[in-house]
This record gives sequence, C-alpha cells and structure tokens, in this order.
Amino acid sequence: MCQLSVPADVSWELLVVDNNSTDNTQGVLKAFQHQLPLRVLVERQQGLSKARNCAISATRGDLLVWTDDDVLVDPGWLAAYVKAAVAFPEASIFGGEIEPWFEEDPPAWLKNHAYQVGGVYAIRHASDYGTLITSNNYPFGANMAFRAGAQKEFLYNPNLGRCGLGMKSGDETDVIRRMLRRGHSGVWVPDACVKHYIIPERMRPKYVYGFARGLSEGNAVAIEQGDGTYPFPRWAVRRWLESTAIRLLHSPVKNQAWIRALQNAAAAHGVLSAWHLSRRSGGKASRLTE
Repeated sequence: MCQLSVPADVSWELLVVDNNSTDNTQGVLKAFQHQLPLRVLVERQQGLSKARNCAISATRGDLLVWTDDDVLVDPGWLAAYVKAAVAFPEASIFGGEIEPWFEEDPPAWLKNHAYQVGGVYAIRHASDYGTLITSNNYPFGANMAFRAGAQKEFLYNPNLGRCGLGMKSGDETDVIRRMLRRGHSGVWVPDACVKHYIIPERMRPKYVYGFARGLSEGNAVAIEQGDGTYPFPRWAVRRWLESTAIRLLHSPVKNQAWIRALQNAAAAHGVLSAWHLSRRSGGKASRLTE
C-alpha cells in the first residue's frame, strides 16, 4: 500500500476494519499511520460480512475498492480502478487480476493444477479490459471494486462469509449475483493486479476440501428456494459417495480426476450442511432479501 501510485487529482483513504482482533493489529496499524491515510474502524461482532458492512457504512468516497490483509497490491492497482470507473460510467462492479504468491514451493499436485482450484486460492485471471462480468466468472473479494452508492444498496449477508475459523463463504458472490439480477453491470480491469499470499497450511487437500465445502454451503444458503424450505438433497448423498470413491481411487497420483472428485465431494458435503442448517433454523435457511 505504501508504494501505491495514486493520481494527483484523486483523494483516498484506507479503511481498515479491526474485526474483534486479540493480537497486535492496533499496534501494527499505528506504525503505519504516518505513511498511509489510514482510518481504523472496529467491528466487535465477528464475521467477514459484518466487517465489510461496517466499512460500507463508514465510506465517504465514490468508489469502494476491496482487498484482504494477505494481499500485495501492484503500485498501479488503485489508479487502474479509478481509470476504469471514469471509462465505464455505466458500470457498478469492477474486478481485477489475482495471482498466487506461495510462501514456499507448492506440492506437485497444486503446482500442476493450480488454476483448477483457483477459487480456493482466490486466483483470478481477469478478462480483457472492459469485458462484462457475467454469472460464469465473478470477481473475488481480494480484488474487486464497487461504486459506493450501488454497494450501499447491497449489503453483505451476515449468514454468509468467513466467521472465526469457519470456512463458509459465498458472501461476495451473493452480492454480485443480486446486483446483476437487479440490472447493474460490471467490467474487468486486468491492470488492477494483486498477489494473494498463500501459507503452507493452505497447500493441503484438507484445506481445498474445507474451502469447497464452505463455498457450496454458502451458495446453497444464498440461492432462493421458493418459500425457503430445503427438501433433503438425496442427490448430494449420491454425489458425495461417488466422488469420494473416485477421489480414493486416484489419490496415489493426485491427478486432474482426483482434484475434480475432491471438490465435487466437498460441494456435496456443503449442500448437506446447508440442509442441516435449515433444519436447525426451523426448516428454513436465512438469506438476505433484496
């Protein structure tokens, strides 16, 4: 952030949400107060969606650009979004490029198939400049931007997104899906580049499974289901059993079929988890209405 090249005619501030941390977050932020235009917010209620909504309520600018605390931004990152916001006045959503930044050399299965599990590590190759964002290819929260006015109309569902050690996600996907459905449009900005830091603990099959399960659970909760009831998904049981068998068969070589089966089994598990959640909440799954 300290190396950002910001256009002279652009005023900006860096909002950092301390989401009920118990470490030295405040001390680290104080060390950068004289290097960055920091404004620190505190959200005591745990959860990524709650932290994002806290930032939305506090923003004072016209463009709200999102990133994570484990990301290295390109010096031209912010300027690229500003340029795109001017070039595409009809767009409300903007998505940028995300490259993996492995702390150490990844295992062979991850190195060979990194882009097949790109969603797990927030790897995103942005389409050509100005290409429309579609339901087949959403931006990720580590590198996306919204016009502030539009974002304030579409808050993040507190029933989705990371919370503590939980892996449930789908919060940003839910927001973008609802925005597109309501007539907003978005474009890709490949010059807005970041690198996403990936620690060794996340280079394991267990993490891939947990992430894919959490994403599937979040999507199942967010998608409209008529009156909100969830019939028991028998197909998910079959999918989990079939995919688990394929995963075990290909586990010694960890090839493309193994990775696909790993994620399919996790996705089925996530749907079953969403069904269980709906049962616990009285037969209905909570979702944020438009």
